[in-house]
Amino acid sequence: MPINEIELRIAALRRSGSHAVAQWLLRQLPGDGCFLDNCTPGESPFASCYLPDSVGVGIDLVRERAEPGRPAPKAFLLHNYEGKDLARIFCAEAEAAHDAWVGESARRVDLLVLRDPWNNLASLLRWARGGVHPIAEASVADAARGFKDYAREVLGETRLLRHEPTFVLFNRWIAEREYREALAARLGLTFTDAGIDDVARWGPTAWGDSFDGLAFDGRAREMALAERFRWCAGDPFYRGLFDAELVELSERVFGPIAGTEEIAEEARAGGLRRS
Repeated sequence: MPINEIELRIAALRRSGSHAVAQWLLRQLPGDGCFLDNCTPGESPFASCYLPDSVGVGIDLVRERAEPGRPAPKAFLLHNYEGKDLARIFCAEAEAAHDAWVGESARRVDLLVLRDPWNNLASLLRWARGGVHPIAEASVADAARGFKDYAREVLGETRLLRHEPTFVLFNRWIAEREYREALAARLGLTFTDAGIDDVARWGPTAWGDSFDGLAFDGRAREMALAERFRWCAGDPFYRGLFDAELVELSERVFGPIAGTEEIAEEARAGGLRRS
């Protein structure tokens, strides 16, 4: 018997907008359920999630973690994997252990969130150059390589997602109401668009290693999310993240990003390559 009415397994690169999408989903989904943040592939999401950033709506997450094998009935279950290899997230071992970890789900959806690499990598670099909890610059280069794998999945060149593969292009999601409405319809949700202007209170946004922090909470769509790359467009490290393949994949998924033409041409001409 199903424990979860709908389960969404979310894969995304860090700083790709997945938390904004998750927060919006939490506002669209009816009933009791939970969001498990930053889970570890190949492990129970309840046991491996980062509990302080996970959210229970009418669900006691501490009890769920303490009593594995006895999940409470839920209208929805979301679990999020950030910056992880897609083949590890959607591996056969996780599939075999699924029901033991989270219980049976009436409907399962694998959802991949992707943001253009120009702004995604700029946001990651801002985090790496922050002063509170900075990440290593090497992880930004790792994300540039990871974007290629995620983009190939979106383009259908790989087929790693297992259950109702659903792709959310963050650039369109944040800019187009009709795109969000279509996503809600695909998931069988009553569209309200509640939460679209909330700033997601996770990660660097909450503690300050981001461009705006929480300054735009309540009017999130006013943030210059499509302009982050301008902050570091002249930075040699940032420019060196792009090679011809990364530029090609980005343009196949998102089209050209205005203002990136010089770096794109440099990359096509064989600029510094890190992948």
